[in-house]
Amino acid sequence: MYPYPEQTSKGSAPTWALTTIRRTPDGLIVHVATATADGVRVVDIWESQAAFEKFRDDQLMPTMQKFMAQHNMSMDQAPQPRLDEAFDVVRGR
Repeated sequence: MYPYPEQTSKGSAPTWALTTIRRTPDGLIVHVATATADGVRVVDIWESQAAFEKFRDDQLMPTMQKFMAQHNMSMDQAPQPRLDEAFDVVRGR
């Protein structure tokens, strides 16, 4: 889960990053972005932590670095993920 305080559903770092990444990453089961009182929350479910780390390292971080640079922001300001292990995932049809 990535919290993005002070972002909105229009013009947020996660929205920009996802529209910049051209294809669904391998291993991604579901991606959900929700508006919160504090900004935006992004929750992803991955097949494995290794799949997430590959996506983070190969696609997400380079995209976030570009976004942060374009908005004169330091990577120190980038949200840090909270990783939780899912123990019950039900897939719809």
